[in-house]
Amino acid sequence: MPERGMEIGYARVSRGDSQNIDAQLRALRDAGCNPIYQEEASGGRADRPELARAIGALKPGDVFMV
Repeated sequence: MPERGMEIGYARVSRGDSQNIDAQLRALRDAGCNPIYQEEASGGRADRPELARAIGALKPGDVFMV
């Protein structure tokens, strides 16, 4: 059986929409995510540096939660 890795989380809210990221962060923490990458970015923006960092941190056996 493969060894289970880390739970890595990613949270995003849209920039300028007065959205609050707290509920997403709480849910990711409750699910056991550590680390959690987060950013504020427009939905139309293609480049998401924190998403790229989160994906780059993944190793075999890790779980990625959004």
